[in-house]
Amino acid sequence: MGSWPNYSPLTKALAIGFWQEFKAANALEALKSQLALKARVLRDFRWEEIDAAGLVPGDVVRLRLGDILPADVKLLEGDYLSVDQSALTGESLPVDKGEVTYSGSVANQGELIALVTATGGDTFFGRTAKLLEGAGAVSHFQKAVLAIGDYLIYLSLALVTVLRIVQMFRHAR
Repeated sequence: MGSWPNYSPLTKALAIGFWQEFKAANALEALKSQLALKARVLRDFRWEEIDAAGLVPGDVVRLRLGDILPADVKLLEGDYLSVDQSALTGESLPVDKGEVTYSGSVANQGELIALVTATGGDTFFGRTAKLLEGAGAVSHFQKAVLAIGDYLIYLSLALVTVLRIVQMFRHAR
């Protein structure tokens, strides 16, 4: 990456802060885009594909290569499942899961039968999304920018007032 042009440190800080705030604001939408739309579930002793929103704790689901996990699940049958959970944990490599796997993870290898333990807002994914929604409080950076903006507005109003007074005295002569 090349060097920044000769901008003031304040301008650089504002640009970096804006970029970080922009990325954080899009985090919730990025998480929501990872949700599974369909799930293979065992109902009435046969496998059927349903909307993932129709899952309830206690359902038995089949997880295969390429599936986005529709809920938090406890693994029941099968050899192993390798999942990519980088959207949730930031891990860069797939992880072999042996017990519990979280909603929003992607199955990279293996096939398992699993028991749904949590759905919707009760999942690890859902709790993470709720935390991001609640993170709308004004940050320290935003407070500093607003304080600087307020200071500059008051300073400019004071200067305008001084200039008007000076202009009135010049025309009075």
